[in-house]
Amino acid sequence: MSKIVVVGASLAGLNAVETFRRDGYDGKIFLVGSEKFLPYDRPPLSKQVLTESEISGPPLLRTEAEFADLDVELHLGETATHLNVKDKTVVIGSTSQLKYDGLIISTGAFARPLKSATKLNGIHLLRNFEDAVAIHKAFRNSSQVVIIGAGFIGSEVASSARAMGLTVTILESLPVPLTRVLGTKMGSAFASIHGEYGVDLKCNVNVVGFEGSESVERVKLADGSTINADLVVIGVGAIPSTQWLENSGLNIDNGVICDEYCAASESGIYAAGDVARWWHPKYQKHLRVEHWSNAVEQGVVSAGNMLKEKKDQISFSPVPYFWSQQYGKKMQFAGHISESDQVEIQHGSVKQQEFLAIYHDNEKFSGVLAFGFQRLFLSYRKLLAEEGSWSDALELARSIV
Repeated sequence: MSKIVVVGASLAGLNAVETFRRDGYDGKIFLVGSEKFLPYDRPPLSKQVLTESEISGPPLLRTEAEFADLDVELHLGETATHLNVKDKTVVIGSTSQLKYDGLIISTGAFARPLKSATKLNGIHLLRNFEDAVAIHKAFRNSSQVVIIGAGFIGSEVASSARAMGLTVTILESLPVPLTRVLGTKMGSAFASIHGEYGVDLKCNVNVVGFEGSESVERVKLADGSTINADLVVIGVGAIPSTQWLENSGLNIDNGVICDEYCAASESGIYAAGDVARWWHPKYQKHLRVEHWSNAVEQGVVSAGNMLKEKKDQISFSPVPYFWSQQYGKKMQFAGHISESDQVEIQHGSVKQQEFLAIYHDNEKFSGVLAFGFQRLFLSYRKLLAEEGSWSDALELARSIV
């Protein structure tokens, strides 16, 4: 290969580029990004960036000098619009083209819009740096914040807004927040934590519209009631950025479908990060994971595999891990759970606002969740990686008490 194109100047894309150079690839690398910035860190956007007194710029992952050392041809502020797999060409904008021998797709995801949202001022999504800048400014000119969605983005924005002394209401359509990722019991635990920090969490509610003259003034609910708001932040999930791949011939279904080596359905193409939906050999299903550590690891594996013979490639089978910062504490989760899994708190308590819980499916140890207890969490995460049993997890818990 003499030309590699990485579409998506993201965390995954950056780690792919660095892996190519680290593994000895000395050909041309083109990095295409729709934003004008060098790759930057997204987790701070819902946390530190919102609460800083002033914002100087996005939290860059690498300096300009470090990028210069990578010898990459940057195409920032340019959007990939089409992929021609037959000619091995990425179309940028309406006319520009980049030929490739190998292609990494790391275009991430975009914030899911709300159908009922209008063009009133004061209604925001949060996905990129410019979104965060707009909300940062709005925080300083608002008093009543309504957040739609009690997922991680919504919860983190709520925590940041409370730190700024704002009145916060979260509207969640599900009976319990975070139930799809943490289960009902632990989702309820985080619901109570919101309450402890003065957030008014309303579950089982559906937003049908907004009211106001030029800026939002009220949020309309399905039961006919309204909630006053001078700032609304929508956090109802993300959609993988695959629209530019329509009619490309790639297998697309809630992301770019990949095998266990992160290879897409066409030769020479790999995917990494939020946009990739790959076959996990341990769980025997396709997964798409929207978290920081997955983007880092998958960027490394996808690039490494592109440079290897098939027989030498490494399957991507991590124990999923994610974290969130809320109300001054770090929440961490590792594992892969299902609705039928049971969960037990082993250390601390929800009342103390610091706890560690472990999940199981019969004798299978399937996950660990911690709010606080950062060092202790590492022991359980290590046991998960070693495929320890439920009995092993309980023995670990007893040894720590």
